[in-house]
Amino acid sequence: MLNAMRQEKWWQGANLVGVGLFLWFASRTWLEPQLRGELVATGGDGVIWTLTALPVLGVFFLADLVWLLLATRRGIQTRDWLSATVVSGVAVIWIAAAIFDQLRH
Repeated sequence: MLNAMRQEKWWQGANLVGVGLFLWFASRTWLEPQLRGELVATGGDGVIWTLTALPVLGVFFLADLVWLLLATRRGIQTRDWLSATVVSGVAVIWIAAAIFDQLRH
């Protein structure tokens, strides 16, 4: 049990670093507030976001999906749902980060 709690804290920390990295890369393509709604040249923004922020999002999505499957299996076997609860919390943080990023474009 104690080992599982250490893994959860490590994984939460890794995901927080991932969210920070994702938002840092994504912020390179955010529009300034005064330019939103204006017809401005943003030709390279999609490419920059795809080459920087999207890989971070994709890697953590796949890793968290595997983590969810393992946590669910562990929860079924041991009736300890701590891992699944932590995965849900991490998912909420990632969803909030993705929404925040989309609001800035």
